[in-house]
Amino acid sequence: MNRGKMTLKRIWAFLMACFLGLGLALGNPAPVMAKDASNSVILSVERFALGKGWVTVPDVVPLQTGDTVATLLERYMEEQGYPCIVKRDSSYGWYLEGITDADGDGLPLSIPQIIKNKAKKDGYKLDDSLINEYKPNLTEYSYSKESAGTTTSGWMYSVNEEFPGYSMNGYKLQGGDVVRVQFSLYGTGLDVEGTNAYDSIYKKADKSQLLTKIAYINQDTESWLPEEADREAYDTALTVMQKLNASQSEVDKALENLPQAQTVWPETVVLSRSTLNLYDNDSAVHLSADIYPQETLFKKIAWSSSDESIVSVDNNGNIIPHAPGEADITATAQNGVSASCRVTVTCRPYTAIVLDKTALFFQAEQTYQFQVTGTPSNATEELQLEWSSSDENVAVVSQEGLVTAVSAGNAVITAVKAGGQISASCQVTVGNAMEMAEAAAGLIRALPKAGELTIQDSAQVAEASGAYQSLSEEAKTYLEDRAELEQKLDRCVSMMEALQEKYANVAAAEELIGQIPSLSALTIDSSKTVEEARTAYEGLRAEEKVLIDTSLKNKLDSAVKRMEELKEHVNTVNSILASLPETLTLEEAELIGQAAEEYNNLDDAQREQLFTGAEERLSQALSALTQLITEAAEVMDTTAKVNLEAAETANFLKAAEAFDQWKDLLAVSESTAKKIQDVKNWIGSSIHSQNGVTADSYWYIKTNAEKTGDTREAEKAIRKKYKNAEDCKAAWNLSYTDIRDGNSYEQEKNVIMTFSVSKLSSMENPVLFSYKDGKLKKMKAEINSKADTISTKAKTDGMYLIVNVPVPLTGLSMESQIQITKGNNKTLTPEKVPADATSKVNYVWKSSDSSVVSVDSSGVITAKKEGTATVTASVKGRSSIKASVKVKVITKADSLSRSVSDVLAETKAYVLATDKNPTVGSEWYVIALARGGMDLNDSYFSIYYNHLANYLAEKKGVLTDTKKYSEYSKTILTVTAIGKDAQNVAGYNLLEYLSDFDNVKAQGRNGPIWALIALNCHPDYTIPEKSGVSNQTTEQKLIDYIVDAQVKDGGWTLTGSTADSDMTGMALQALAPYYKKDGYDKVTKAVDKALDNLSSMQLSSGGFGTMNVETSESGAQILTALSALGIDPQTDARFIKNGKWIVGNMISYHIKDSGFMHVKAGAENNGGAEPGTVDGLATGQGFYSLVAYQRFLDKKTSLYDMSDLIVQPGGSGDGSGTGLPEEETSESVQSKQTGTSQSSSSGSSKTASGSSNKKTAAGTTAKKKTEENDSKKKEKDTLWSFNGDTYEPEVREEAGTDASEDTEETAADSSGGESKQGLARIFNKNTLPYILCVACGAAVIGVCVYFKKKN
Repeated sequence: MNRGKMTLKRIWAFLMACFLGLGLALGNPAPVMAKDASNSVILSVERFALGKGWVTVPDVVPLQTGDTVATLLERYMEEQGYPCIVKRDSSYGWYLEGITDADGDGLPLSIPQIIKNKAKKDGYKLDDSLINEYKPNLTEYSYSKESAGTTTSGWMYSVNEEFPGYSMNGYKLQGGDVVRVQFSLYGTGLDVEGTNAYDSIYKKADKSQLLTKIAYINQDTESWLPEEADREAYDTALTVMQKLNASQSEVDKALENLPQAQTVWPETVVLSRSTLNLYDNDSAVHLSADIYPQETLFKKIAWSSSDESIVSVDNNGNIIPHAPGEADITATAQNGVSASCRVTVTCRPYTAIVLDKTALFFQAEQTYQFQVTGTPSNATEELQLEWSSSDENVAVVSQEGLVTAVSAGNAVITAVKAGGQISASCQVTVGNAMEMAEAAAGLIRALPKAGELTIQDSAQVAEASGAYQSLSEEAKTYLEDRAELEQKLDRCVSMMEALQEKYANVAAAEELIGQIPSLSALTIDSSKTVEEARTAYEGLRAEEKVLIDTSLKNKLDSAVKRMEELKEHVNTVNSILASLPETLTLEEAELIGQAAEEYNNLDDAQREQLFTGAEERLSQALSALTQLITEAAEVMDTTAKVNLEAAETANFLKAAEAFDQWKDLLAVSESTAKKIQDVKNWIGSSIHSQNGVTADSYWYIKTNAEKTGDTREAEKAIRKKYKNAEDCKAAWNLSYTDIRDGNSYEQEKNVIMTFSVSKLSSMENPVLFSYKDGKLKKMKAEINSKADTISTKAKTDGMYLIVNVPVPLTGLSMESQIQITKGNNKTLTPEKVPADATSKVNYVWKSSDSSVVSVDSSGVITAKKEGTATVTASVKGRSSIKASVKVKVITKADSLSRSVSDVLAETKAYVLATDKNPTVGSEWYVIALARGGMDLNDSYFSIYYNHLANYLAEKKGVLTDTKKYSEYSKTILTVTAIGKDAQNVAGYNLLEYLSDFDNVKAQGRNGPIWALIALNCHPDYTIPEKSGVSNQTTEQKLIDYIVDAQVKDGGWTLTGSTADSDMTGMALQALAPYYKKDGYDKVTKAVDKALDNLSSMQLSSGGFGTMNVETSESGAQILTALSALGIDPQTDARFIKNGKWIVGNMISYHIKDSGFMHVKAGAENNGGAEPGTVDGLATGQGFYSLVAYQRFLDKKTSLYDMSDLIVQPGGSGDGSGTGLPEEETSESVQSKQTGTSQSSSSGSSKTASGSSNKKTAAGTTAKKKTEENDSKKKEKDTLWSFNGDTYEPEVREEAGTDASEDTEETAADSSGGESKQGLARIFNKNTLPYILCVACGAAVIGVCVYFKKKN
């Protein structure tokens, strides 16, 4: 070998030794992992030669490092209660003289006949009358008698049926060995060996396998022997085992007849704690051990301590500390699998010290030796004190606690426990004898009467007692009432001693409870503190417990409960991870996901209590689950026909379910996620349709549509209600199946169902019915005549039928009077009577004065000049069926100074420039932009949603801390407007918060109004029923509440009896979906009355006002309402005042290239923003009102009718922040766009996109003038709103730039903290050994490269 290679080897060896040594030194002891008997032996202690069976039955015993037969036998027999009697000397080494109590069971001697026969042959008389002189022990020379030939009786051993012939201490055991320790009575072992070098009785059979099997069965006989035949086979095996001369065939047959089962060995031992801190005089602490897999029958645990001088453990896992230090308590399963708990024992510390005097009144040169006591009384640490005086010119103190008075004055003598913060002090007053006497007397006189003392007076009594007792005799002579003072003091001291004795245990318990950290700071590391406090409290007598402070008792109860929860979470993770099989399948997905979810919720202290290797096992399990899901998806061929019976499909269903539930915890690639979705779509498209019926349900829900002709009962019910119904055209029995488990499925929500029917278009009035359990329901349906399909939304299964139900026409109806502006056209549409008449008719039109109003054959009227004419429509061929309308022609409203589209474009640009970081408080802008046609994929909306989701997560779904449940309604509208499902916003169903009608209406009429608007904003929404709610919100309750709240003059108001335009506008927006709809006559009547009232409330300017002041916000609510009702204020004469109309008025409030004013310059201010300046709330409302009107003009759904959108769950936020200043509370957030008075400061934070947060435009309002100088005044925002409890402005101070800088610094610090935490999780004591080994490998590679280059 050349020199370079030799050097390389030496360096490699050195590096390996260093790194592996460090790894072992720094790492926790690794658990022993075994899955078979490789770390255990079979042990049997037998008395077969005496005919007395076993001392200890065959058992599986774990091996410890270096075990010999002697060490294992001695340890095991001690545990079983049969200590070995051993002789240790230089000649024998280790010799088993006997076993304690091994012959104490009272069984009679029954020597096998084969031994008796041999003894007789040898000339001895051997019978069962022998006596054991050493009973109950079974030792060398037990049953010894010369005439019987038993003088060589004693113990022998064999391993794997071989007798080694040397000391048990010399035989080192290996896993799987079968050890038999047998008592020999006759022939120096011939009776148990059968044959030796000198003689032979019988040929000994090999019983190792039989003994092993019996040992396994002995672990759990009930599980192994369920049948009578099994128990008989077992009894036979025991008999054969005890038969000394049993033949090999007998042994083999007995083994063969025993029940056969797979042996499940322990794989993991999990301890209830992995670390434990104890005081040296603590009572025993129980450590529990669980063995996994749970189905193993080897449940026995052997406990051991690495240093019994520090801490010992009994056979039940009870740990007893002895002296300070560290030791490992190890629990070992029968096959050697083990786990250890590191126990740290320390001296019990003092938690407080007390001086025997708290006040001393001295004359110069007087001395006093302090006595110090510490608590608790059972503290074991050495009490070392450091003494000091606050003024050594007055008094000095030695380090032994001797105080000496120096000169007149006051000083405090303090004793501090060395190295700690625990201290006690005494006030020393030095003066002349008379002064000291009077001062001490004053303290005594100030004491309450002895009978009035409470425990709180203890310090006062101690001070008075110490002061008086420290007086010199000379000083006491100055006291004229000395006797009375001493008598009072004695009584007070005696009474206080009695009180202190009474309260001693209570005080000790309260002190321990006080040491418990607050609930928010409580970790599993505090378990000892909590347990000591609980033990102290439980140890109190009943009369003492009632004296414990109630707040402390509550603290203890909460801490005990929380500690149990913390431990339970750890136990859950330990239990799941330990029970996972080595080879994982998708069947374990639920367990893996649950373990990962629980693990993520653990704090660092809890994670320390996981068994060694738990985190690695979790990581491996998640990786395995990811791989299983990936493989299950990749094998699916979406070009083939779906085969639900295929094993690959069944496996994919499990994988998809696991992916959906745990995808946030798994590292599934984007390509795999896409493949999973593709497969879902492929399966869904295959199973959603059958026999012409398609139900657009979840991808895994199969539609079962069986055509049926048995429709007699259903048709009977139809004809009973619809006399003109014809025969059923088509019918299906509809049900659903969840293909993942094969169970029937009930739809959770309405799904779109489409039925294909041949020649559907030829039917006059095809109607879709559902029929189930004798109940008939006519479905709201959409008919596609071209495709011959009829569609509905429903979730009910059962029978569905399509029946032609013609409804004959009996009359016509039109409005009695309408108004139209000159030059305009309007199409008249007569309403059929009845409304559901299906007859197809043509109309004949006629005008009473064509010079005023002309009408064409299509019913289009043209207003030609001012005046009135009657227009009549009659049915062609049935002239008796007709209806007329009186048409009044009026002049047209004034033209607009600027187009609506221009104003919208300018406002949009202003909002986007101002509100760059939308968050909670930006809702009206979000709605206006979204409904105004802005791309919903724009980052503006994603930033808002992310901030909202983070806010909901931070506030646990709570949007308001008051009664303002309209906050939920507003947020529902906002998320829906951007295409998100309000039923799943960051995991919260916002509609659930509206389920309690008492909460909804608590803020007044606003609550139900906005709840109804929110409920109707999308057809998929329903208010869920919530358990525990006594007054459930329903759609009808909301409608009735609003209609009933209408005041006499026809409108609505927040308070009082006079209508307010804002509230009236909002109420009309809520009722708009029901206006002129069948079954809602009451609503229609209320709306018509309100419209008449609004017409009278309209100002000559065309606008509207509130609180006697015209505002843009009032006009915005009216314009939004009219647009929702389908009323054009440009042509409806009721809302034109001398050519002035609401849209023109709204535009007059807009400031070019910016936003809207609250009130115009020079106008009165009713509490809103400063006149003539742009206001955030006015801008928001003005913006969305013009959006509402533009949508009306474009014939789109109304502002709040978002049925044109498909909503989907938006998911969770990224946790980066809410975009709000940290100081803002939930109430200040709400007040951004409400009318409550709240103040807050604005700051800056980072959004998900990294942009700085600025004050939302909704909060950017005009500045109020103050009496201060303009250059020195603070700028204030005034917010105006329509959905607060009261019409009040919000004043909010502007924030300076410091807030932004502070926030950025905080964010940076937080980021650094997270980085450090991340490093701490990587470089910890569990992972460091592995990291060092990797470093070692890297070092070796580096050295190799170096020498290769060198050579």
